[in-house]
Amino acid sequence: WGPRGIAEEAELHAAHAKGNQRHCLMNDTNAQAGQAWPDPYDRIPKSARSPWVDTMAMLITFDPEGKYDQDENCDFFSGTNRIPQALAALQLSTFPHYKAGDNMCYAVEHRDEHLPDHAPDTYTVDGNQKYNWRSIFFAAIYAQNLESPKHAARKARCKPPSKSELPGMFLMSDVIWAYWARNHPNVANLRYYFANNILNEDTLRVIAKILKDETLPDVPHWPGLRFEENESEFEALLGTPIGATIAYILIQHKAQLGIKLIKSIAIFRDDATKDQDAEVQLLFTVGDVD
Repeated sequence: WGPRGIAEEAELHAAHAKGNQRHCLMNDTNAQAGQAWPDPYDRIPKSARSPWVDTMAMLITFDPEGKYDQDENCDFFSGTNRIPQALAALQLSTFPHYKAGDNMCYAVEHRDEHLPDHAPDTYTVDGNQKYNWRSIFFAAIYAQNLESPKHAARKARCKPPSKSELPGMFLMSDVIWAYWARNHPNVANLRYYFANNILNEDTLRVIAKILKDETLPDVPHWPGLRFEENESEFEALLGTPIGATIAYILIQHKAQLGIKLIKSIAIFRDDATKDQDAEVQLLFTVGDVD
């Protein structure tokens, strides 16, 4: 890890503060969390509950699901995401559904597919122009290459979008929840959330700082480096952008899930060969309140 790739103490402190707040919101009831959190939807009265009850209906405004290579992205043994040791230890399937496994992968986009290639990156929803954005993720729940509408629009247009320029469903936690709820009759059985092949720089800087403090020269193989609730490193990881998605899923869906918490967070690397670049993974283990 180079010096520029390691979080400064101020960054780590900020991540820790965010993680501590998210941890408290997960412990709270919906009413308590609604009063305590900065509601991104600016509702009165405040609520932590997701406003998207019929989330699949909202996804109709998104492009139809794109093709997503099931062998490349849903095979966790030899595809892009090489984490068979972790899945075997947790008794999870390594293969895609069409190979008798449990994993189903989706590509989700929000853009105007009829625009020519040279057209401006905008589309129209409810009479308003919206920025194109594209997001790809795993449902079941393995997340990879997540891009929120806000982040993707800023990257595509080189300026921050206003809230009116974003789709109503602008949190990735809502989009992921829609697919989890559609494919799982027992949604409360959510136990694990994997963030595969992490690229988010803010999250990687926090991970690098933790590894440095643990005097580890590199990301360890499975079972990796694991932190439990209330450990300082746990709070910092929960406070990263990668930690935000699973935290919001639990905070906003207490009615469906009950009060769930992140119980531990593990940092580990995939099973890349010597000829492959190793990738950083995070595993968030979900459980009930003790």
